[in-house]
Amino acid sequence: MILLDKVRDLSIRTRIIVSSSLTLVLITLFVIWYYPAQEKDRIIATMHNHDHKFAEMLALGCGQGMAIGDFSLVAEAMDWAKMDSNLACILIYDENGELLTSYNPDSLQFDTDAEIDGTDCLVNLGEQALHLTSTPITYHLQSYGTLVMATSLESVQAGIRENRRTTLIISLIVLLLGIAISLLFGHMITKPIVQLKEAAEAVAGGDTDVSVVVNSRDEVGVLAGVFNEMVGNVRGAMVAIREKEQKYRSIFETAPNLIISVDISGVIIECNLRAQEVLGFLPGDLIGKSIESLMHPDCIREGRRGMRRVIEKGCEFNKEYRMLRSDGAIIDVSINSSVVADDDGKITGAIHIIDDITQRKKASEEARVLAERLEKAERMESLGMLAGGVAHDLNNMLGPLVAYPDMILEDLPADSPIRNIVAIMGKAANRAATVIQDLLTLARRGRYEMELVDLSDVVTTFLNSPAFLSIRDNNSAVKVEIDLDPEAKITGSAAHLEKVIMNLVVNACDAMPEGGTLQISVGRATDRQLAEAYKRMPPGEYIVLSVSDTGTGIDPKDLDKIFEPYYSKKKMGKSGSGLGLSVVYGIVKDHHGYYDVFSEVGVGTRFVLYFPATDRKEQSDSRSMDSFEGHERILVVDDVEEQRGAASTILKRFGYEVACVSGGREALEYLKEKPVDLVVLDMIMEDGFDGLDTFKAARQICPDLKVVIVSGYSPTERVELMRAMGAGPYVRKPFSREALGRAVRQELDREIDKQKAESSGPSVSSAHPAVTSQVISCQ
Repeated sequence: MILLDKVRDLSIRTRIIVSSSLTLVLITLFVIWYYPAQEKDRIIATMHNHDHKFAEMLALGCGQGMAIGDFSLVAEAMDWAKMDSNLACILIYDENGELLTSYNPDSLQFDTDAEIDGTDCLVNLGEQALHLTSTPITYHLQSYGTLVMATSLESVQAGIRENRRTTLIISLIVLLLGIAISLLFGHMITKPIVQLKEAAEAVAGGDTDVSVVVNSRDEVGVLAGVFNEMVGNVRGAMVAIREKEQKYRSIFETAPNLIISVDISGVIIECNLRAQEVLGFLPGDLIGKSIESLMHPDCIREGRRGMRRVIEKGCEFNKEYRMLRSDGAIIDVSINSSVVADDDGKITGAIHIIDDITQRKKASEEARVLAERLEKAERMESLGMLAGGVAHDLNNMLGPLVAYPDMILEDLPADSPIRNIVAIMGKAANRAATVIQDLLTLARRGRYEMELVDLSDVVTTFLNSPAFLSIRDNNSAVKVEIDLDPEAKITGSAAHLEKVIMNLVVNACDAMPEGGTLQISVGRATDRQLAEAYKRMPPGEYIVLSVSDTGTGIDPKDLDKIFEPYYSKKKMGKSGSGLGLSVVYGIVKDHHGYYDVFSEVGVGTRFVLYFPATDRKEQSDSRSMDSFEGHERILVVDDVEEQRGAASTILKRFGYEVACVSGGREALEYLKEKPVDLVVLDMIMEDGFDGLDTFKAARQICPDLKVVIVSGYSPTERVELMRAMGAGPYVRKPFSREALGRAVRQELDREIDKQKAESSGPSVSSAHPAVTSQVISCQ
């Protein structure tokens, strides 16, 4: 079997040559063995026949002589026999077996009785082989004795040997010719097969451009033609496969997704350029890594469980994970996994299509934050509209309560028992006005007299105020640390900024019931330094107010709601009206500022406010209450009787001649009949004919008419339009005696102050409201 297997492993050419050669060898051996043997037998048979006839002829001659007793005839017969070159010996015996005569030139010795039996035989005497023939000597059927003749086989053997040599030479020549012919025919027969084999090997090696030359129409030729056709089909299929592979490779490498192929154990065996680029690896560095090594530690367990489910159950799997870049950065991804199987359906690995969703999630988070901010802004706007409406009505009602107590105190004797009651009423009214102002601030409708302010001075003023001293007395365990920049100029309202500081300090102290450290700092910074804190701040320099505490901190779930009105974790009745941080939010926005809050539960909270810095120069107004007096004629226009009464009383106290009307159209009728020096004009009136409508119509009657605007709201676009058309200062309700007196006197003296300013040079008097103050529209 082993030999047979080895033979089967031989090439067809070798098997043909070996088989044909072995056949020729066997034939040659057979010829070499069979033909000489047959030839020997033929020669010996011929020799036997010759010797037998020769012996019979010789016996006939001898029998005639012996019959007549003439032995000369026997001698003649013997002489004639000697002519045969192969004759070795002749013996003639009588009937009694006695030797009568002989011819034995070589003196051959042999046992006649043993070796002559009356038949032909072969004997070997020494090195000489003899053929013995015995025949009876008869004449006319009368026996006279026996003739024994021995012939030498030397010539026969020489002929046999020559014949064998010739046969061997011829057989060898034929064998060699047969082998050569078998080689030739083997080559001729196997050459196209070898070509087919070589072509098949080339195709197996990927070379599909080969073909086999068809030189015959036999089976091999047909096979070659079929092979060429098959190779052509393979070539076309390979071209199609290469095109598809190139298309697949192009899609694979240019796909926007990360594509990672792993084996059944999760080791990466292939990945595209996008995967290398996003994960930060050099080409080839990902190959051989475990897919788990790229997962964030928090996602490894869940990712391993999901991918095992893919491999074991052959199902698709989609999940969001976090992965690690080569530099340790974390990216958010969505992985879609599916199995890879071989032709037998056996699962050999998995392919992961990975989508980098970091920016999408970031955008989604930003959209969520923006939506929350929008919702918050809309909520604040709604609350602001409600608060603004309530505050406007309350301002009108509080007007007399704010204005009258001061005038009553002036009229009361110093020892009057009701002075204290009136003072308390005045303080209560002012506190109510402050709460209303907070509501207006929340509604973004507060009155802001924007001027040059040193924020450090505002902080110092607050720290020296009775309000702060009261806070210190109630929070004696709180340590206060101050760090102020001496040059921290901004454009703003000192009163409102002080309110901001107060609200933040109150919140900080409330967060430290057991004591702690309160830090207040004012410094300068640029937008680049603040980029991490507030990325959307416009470029420029900012004054930074920081108020921090070491208190209880704010829970993260409450952090986004701290600026909402009345949202508080404080106990009922503690620490103010619940508008504190809402007021802070409104004031900061009205100062074009930005804010940030950093808080950690159990560690503390830090509020950071950013206000645009300014390089404006400081201006002052040194007028006293006595300078507000005058004798001009003033018309008060207001639809609220209490407000008209309060304004009329204040102005009359300053010495002015005052008239009052309840609406714009009534004011126009009055102006047509009586001239006035100034009109105190309410902006909002119920009959739909507001201050701007009244002002436009009044200017047609009195082109140089001077106007002071009053309102419970902040200046709207219509108020700004009035001021652009020449109206004077704006006074917020409920106004004090000083505020109204200053505004009226300022507007009446406008032309005089202007002339003084022009005569004194480029500097401008602070009395002109358009120069000394900036009224902003709340956004």
